[in-house]
Amino acid sequence: MNKGKKVTTILMMVIMSVSILLTGCSLPEIESAKMYLSQDRYDEAVTIAKTATEKYPKNPEAWYYLGKAYHKKEMINEMVEVFDKCLSLSPTATIKTEITNIKSREFGNSYNDAIKYFNAANKLDDADKQVKMREDVSKKLKIAKICKPDFYMTYILLGKTETQLGRKDAGVKIIEEAAQIFAEKDTVLFNVGNYYLEQNDENKALGYYEKANKINPENSDVVLALSDIYMGKKEFDKAKSYLTILLEKHPDNVNIMFNVAALYYNLKEYNDAVKYFEQVVAIENDNKLFWEYYAQSLFNAEMFEKAASEISQAVEIITDSATLYEILSFAYTRTGDTAKAQEAAEKAKSISGE
Repeated sequence: MNKGKKVTTILMMVIMSVSILLTGCSLPEIESAKMYLSQDRYDEAVTIAKTATEKYPKNPEAWYYLGKAYHKKEMINEMVEVFDKCLSLSPTATIKTEITNIKSREFGNSYNDAIKYFNAANKLDDADKQVKMREDVSKKLKIAKICKPDFYMTYILLGKTETQLGRKDAGVKIIEEAAQIFAEKDTVLFNVGNYYLEQNDENKALGYYEKANKINPENSDVVLALSDIYMGKKEFDKAKSYLTILLEKHPDNVNIMFNVAALYYNLKEYNDAVKYFEQVVAIENDNKLFWEYYAQSLFNAEMFEKAASEISQAVEIITDSATLYEILSFAYTRTGDTAKAQEAAEKAKSISGE
């Protein structure tokens, strides 16, 4: 070969190499990775794709196929890491879409499975099976969290699950992570507060509820939680300030109305308690707790005839409440109807197993 032809040949080779990089044509290692993936030879696909990323670290396609190989091997941590690297290198729209779809599918499948297992585990009586299922929940939620780190409920459920498994430090760490990442979302802080309330850390829960309330004073769930805590602390004025405003905005909300009634009951303002409990049982007349509070309020307000009348109707609906029959017996005694009082007392003993 003469010198002129040799120079031309070298020049053509250089032009071809540059052309491969500029036009996006696949490199030999990438073609091999594709082939191994198509043949379900995932270990070989990982090895050759790794080689491609080392030789061509700025080639997004190399990182993309390494991510696909990790996905096939269910190595989700590694998959997300290299996919993120791929996205940082401005890949094609097709690759971006495929990465988004893979992450979304992994998140959806893992999160849905986790919810199913989470609910099932809570119903199990066998402690060993429950632990095993909760470990599955933890595994699925960790995958979901990696694939979609901006979905707060994954953090909340994972924190609860880790705590249920006896790994409270890990659970608290995840819950606090959620509180920091989503610090401006009242719904997240409300759920964080709920977590601490379940752990009997009332002060910590109160702190998060108050933060949530500052972000969104319209969140009725938060206000109800605050009123519950303040009533439990016997700080009735604070509870009342929250509930009064809330009831004005939601006059037909039975839970808010019940809390208002319970507030007046605790304040021993029984006439007001009766007024609100009466509305509560009118909305939801098959709730045992509501009726028992209403009955006790009627008796404490010394409305004995009304108590006898209302409770005698209530026991036709709520047939298994010894408390209602006891209060009915007391009411009949106060109205002078001793026969009915005795009958109600016997019924109360029968229900309570005495």
